[in-house]
Amino acid sequence: MKQIQQRQFLHNMYFYNRMFNFEVYTLLQSMINCNSSILVHGRKGSGGDELLKTLFDAKSNSESTLYLGPDSIKSLYPRRKIMEISSSNFEAMNVSPLDFIGSTAAVINGLTASNINLFLYMCSTGYGLASLEGETLNFALDEAAELLENGSRSKESIGAIDYVLTVEAHKLVSISEVISMDGKHILQPFAEFVGGNEYSFYPCVTASKIAKMRLENFEEAERFVQSIQTYSSNS
Repeated sequence: MKQIQQRQFLHNMYFYNRMFNFEVYTLLQSMINCNSSILVHGRKGSGGDELLKTLFDAKSNSESTLYLGPDSIKSLYPRRKIMEISSSNFEAMNVSPLDFIGSTAAVINGLTASNINLFLYMCSTGYGLASLEGETLNFALDEAAELLENGSRSKESIGAIDYVLTVEAHKLVSISEVISMDGKHILQPFAEFVGGNEYSFYPCVTASKIAKMRLENFEEAERFVQSIQTYSSNS
């Protein structure tokens, strides 16, 4: 695996890189600290893989994590329990999610048909972070579902994802909750980029998702709720 020489920090993404502003930074930090399962979606070269790594870096606890990607991050986190598998090796392996039952989290840099079931399994049993290089900007769930085998049961598992972050040209353009409506999973945005370095916020995250976050980290969930309410009243 190719070694990465330095860590990428979440606060640098707003302070230096301007991928998002401070308000969005606080929401992302709370989501991570509540073990939310997140899919980062964007076209090739949009910065999705970079954002994925900063989200993992922002985690403060040390679950047993499976990292799947084209590069190596293990040496950057000597105190974390990380098992690495290169994307090319994983493609050749005949494995199922149950083979990684010892891991409580998965970070997948590059979602494919061969690893999406592992990602969704981790989303439902622990937590998952993944990036998906898409062909569109607004159809993340459709593109993820296309990677699954045919069958309504496998499509339903898309609902294990909590949130989708959409990136375009190294800018986070929306944060959306995955909700179920009329038997389908859709995206409900609660933060949208409006230009410059400004976002519009909407207090529409469902009560069930907030309750799930509170079970993981009550204080961070409360900060998340209060932040959205404050930001939406000011936007």
